[in-house]
Amino acid sequence: MNLLLYGCLYTLICAWPAETFSVVKKVQELHAKHYEFPDSDGASNDWIFNGENGFDSNGVQLKPDDPKTKVRTEQSNRMKMYMDMLADPCEDFYQYACGNWEKNHPIPDDQFEYNMFSLLQENLYKSLKTLLLEKPSGVLDSNNEPIAEDKARHFYAACLDSEMREKHGAKPLLDFLKQQGNWAVLEPNWNGQDFDWMELTARLAKYMPNSLIRTSVDGDLKNSARNIIYLDEPTLSLPRRDIYLKSPNSTYMVAYKQLITEIIQLLGASEELAVESANRIVEFERELAKIKSEQQDRMELEELYNSMRVSDLIANYPNIDWMKYFGIVYGPNITKSTTIVLLSRGYMKQLPDLLAKAENKTIASYIMWRYVKELSEDLDSRFEKVHAKFTQQLTGQADTLPKWKTCIQYTNLMMGMAVGAMFVKRHFDETSKADVIQLTRELQQSFRDALRENTWIDQETRAKAEEKANEIGLAVGYPDDILSSEKLNERYRGLIISPTNYFDNSINLAIYDTQKYIENLNKPVDRQEWAGYPAVINAYFEQSNNRIIIPAGILQPPIYNEYFPKALNYGGIGIFVGHELTHGFDDTGRNFDKKGDMKQWWTENSIDAFKKQGECFAEQYSNYSMHGKNINGLISKGENIADNGGLRQAYQAYNKWLEAHPDEIENEFLPGLNITGKKLFYLGFAQVWCGTIRPEAVDNKLETDSHSPGKYRVLGSLRNFEEFSKEFKCHEGTAMNQKHRCKLW
Repeated sequence: MNLLLYGCLYTLICAWPAETFSVVKKVQELHAKHYEFPDSDGASNDWIFNGENGFDSNGVQLKPDDPKTKVRTEQSNRMKMYMDMLADPCEDFYQYACGNWEKNHPIPDDQFEYNMFSLLQENLYKSLKTLLLEKPSGVLDSNNEPIAEDKARHFYAACLDSEMREKHGAKPLLDFLKQQGNWAVLEPNWNGQDFDWMELTARLAKYMPNSLIRTSVDGDLKNSARNIIYLDEPTLSLPRRDIYLKSPNSTYMVAYKQLITEIIQLLGASEELAVESANRIVEFERELAKIKSEQQDRMELEELYNSMRVSDLIANYPNIDWMKYFGIVYGPNITKSTTIVLLSRGYMKQLPDLLAKAENKTIASYIMWRYVKELSEDLDSRFEKVHAKFTQQLTGQADTLPKWKTCIQYTNLMMGMAVGAMFVKRHFDETSKADVIQLTRELQQSFRDALRENTWIDQETRAKAEEKANEIGLAVGYPDDILSSEKLNERYRGLIISPTNYFDNSINLAIYDTQKYIENLNKPVDRQEWAGYPAVINAYFEQSNNRIIIPAGILQPPIYNEYFPKALNYGGIGIFVGHELTHGFDDTGRNFDKKGDMKQWWTENSIDAFKKQGECFAEQYSNYSMHGKNINGLISKGENIADNGGLRQAYQAYNKWLEAHPDEIENEFLPGLNITGKKLFYLGFAQVWCGTIRPEAVDNKLETDSHSPGKYRVLGSLRNFEEFSKEFKCHEGTAMNQKHRCKLW
């Protein structure tokens, strides 16, 4: 559900995966940390914060004599290193800003893309590793349980304990399967006469409600104060629906089938049985893919949203035993008068027919496979190698991340508030909050100015849009309650985490999280709760809460630093804030009013004008390509609108700051870099998006990522912005100064 409710800056946060970024300094002096530069062989360590870069060998904090000069000089050297000074900024500003990125940062073997966020991710890895390896305090909370931070440390320790996983082998998963009635593929004489797909689907939902039916409890899109049950089609094992619809002998499908075969063999089946079972599972999933929706067909929220009572659900979809499903998943309090929201009518209509054509053994094998696939990643090195090979075939990676890094990812993903509390206490500089709050207010004013200047929107809609802009909330750093030990412990109360048994920890957390969202069904929406965690370098907009979230992790170089010229802060965190603010008025945000409720508050004339302007962005970005494949301008339209709006608003805010502070203009520079003021603003913005990606990973990125590749986030936005062309004196007709421009906000 969160994919519908949150507009975000960077892909990783949209689905809340484990890949998270960044470190923010605790005290002012630490902003001036040392930036190591390439040595003679070209090796580089970017923004790595270690014992030599802020503390002496005894752990005593060092205090630089002139932190402002130090930070600016090192930032200047960094920016020059990435630039291609021979490139014409009026023909390709991305090449001008990032042309030497790949030379300095070839993609590591264990990653499929490498960008500025990847560098900052290394900081987070190192910082969180230090925090998570600290000895648990041994303190018990008021409920006689380990405190939340210790539970996180235990989770991380168990994840690292390869010796214990090798000792246990496949037994934890085999025991799990036995508890569920065994897996059909491991039972040659499996009798499916009494098999009930609904019973198995519902019973397993407490671990992951996403096999044949996906369900969740979240804020009601049309009444954001209350929680409601959602029903939807499930995701699939592979990243894109179209993979299943192409040849069964494609590289992806062959790799996927091999993954299933090898996992089944490792669990004790013969090769013949494993191959037969894998074929059965893959063919069923291909049929399932056929009745799922295309991603671009799920973009109109009003069409997706179908609120009804359970009695109406039963009447409209009578071939599914809904009362049994709800009874097992949500308990006896769900009645026929309970209201739910269905997000996939076509899928639910076709699912019973698909199941009627399939053998019971096939259905049972597939449902359980969805859990085996996830849980087998928590087993010994044999299973890890099989999964690693599959990932490498899909992405082109030659290697996988070292175990300590993947364990940090999982710990931050699964216990993000406990990890975030440790991170914030140790590294967050509270003074940065004031800067971001002030910047946000300036960006809001820029947006109000844009509203008043736009001619395509009528007065009635403009007035309501301004009301919404005025009501936008802001949360910076972290949720306040995580710094209260009592409240933080309450978040994890009853959760059992072992320092040695990682498999059981994963199971316990899955059950715990599912139970938490089920309990929310009878509670009002907690508007102070965050969808994500503090230790990420990202930002997002909560549509249902009309609120911008700026996590602690993003407030660091090159995105923010108190010693930077204002040009870099407006071109960094300023554009990020503007991006999120614009999400409140993009193709998704325009459906939500100032309270966060989905309703049509625009006039028809303004809606038609918005769609016409939006088509310009879809067409523009669809003409951009990577490795011969075009961007999907439809699914990336909302993010492209936000990129363009964020750039304009941040520029206008910076321009006003320059006008209000003429005596500060002489400080808008970096030593040794002959680029100042507004030009520096554009360069800082562009370099945030420097990066490269493996050709093998391009298809997945372009078809599944709602964000355009970094190169076109730069080029697309700047080509649409006339002020950029004026500043760099780009003649009309050059690549960066085209006559036809797209503009909304």
